[in-house]
Amino acid sequence: MAEDWLIVGLGNPGSEYENTRHNVGFLMVDKLAKLKNASWRRPMLRPWLEARWYGKAASVCLLKPLTYMNKSGSAVSSFLRNSGIPTDHVLVVADQIDLPPGRLRLKTSGSAGGHRGLLSIEQFLGQDYPRLWVGVGRPEDQTPISDWVLSSLGADREKLDLALGWAAELLSELPDIELGACVEKINGYKPA
Repeated sequence: MAEDWLIVGLGNPGSEYENTRHNVGFLMVDKLAKLKNASWRRPMLRPWLEARWYGKAASVCLLKPLTYMNKSGSAVSSFLRNSGIPTDHVLVVADQIDLPPGRLRLKTSGSAGGHRGLLSIEQFLGQDYPRLWVGVGRPEDQTPISDWVLSSLGADREKLDLALGWAAELLSELPDIELGACVEKINGYKPA
């Protein structure tokens, strides 16, 4: 029997963060919600937005934590507490400065790589959950990393939109396909 999935897009709430590199996780789940005609809602007294779609035998819930990046784990663990979703069915989408803009890397487990949103999640889930890294690149000048990830997507916007749209098409087939069927395709994606 198929199991439900949770796809968590990491980002920061608020219009000032809307189109920044750190918010590519939010951009990804927005693309999935649009593809599946899933509407966002905020459950009463919960620090997240959620949207859901249903497959043949299970559902996929999209989650945008509203706790700010560095405390994402508290929202994710709170959601999971009563969901029955196993950690190997929790896919987290996050930005990655060590990948060029638009490059994608899907891993079934691993370290947070210094990403504070993932570090927060690992406090609650450990490291055995899938994650989709979305490349945002490093600054070419001496811009501090913290400023870089909170800056506008700028010239990389089109490249990231194409990559996120392509990955969303594949992931929109969950829960009716296995995530493993997506790994090679997503990891083989080459930005235009």
